[in-house]
Amino acid sequence: MSNSGDGDSLTVEQQQLQFLEGTWSVGSSDYVSLGGNTGTTGDWSNYSINFQSNGNDVVRGESTDVDVFSVETYTVSGNQVNSFTVTFDGTDDVTVTRGDSDNEMLMTFTLTDEEPLGARTQSIAGAWVFELTK
Repeated sequence: MSNSGDGDSLTVEQQQLQFLEGTWSVGSSDYVSLGGNTGTTGDWSNYSINFQSNGNDVVRGESTDVDVFSVETYTVSGNQVNSFTVTFDGTDDVTVTRGDSDNEMLMTFTLTDEEPLGARTQSIAGAWVFELTK
């Protein structure tokens, strides 16, 4: 729970949304793993994702190896402030876990081979983990 003074008056959902808002970056390809292996998933060092909660609920992400993506809506769910689910466009679930500070989080999700991701040259199937900082 937030120690910002007004954190006690915010609902769990409001605290989750407040935590997400802003630009999150990887900073190093070593902070992205697929199936527990880092450094084999391409260059994510310039990857960032921006969560906006200004009524548009737009999420944008970009990397040097992956096309820019844009999501129209996202929602949060779960009864924990430190670990919860983010659902993009009503279909794609990502688990968010807070790090040791309000500026660190892990995003984890699993993809299957059937899920499209541009013109890829290798399988994207597996458990992905992104270690992000704000």
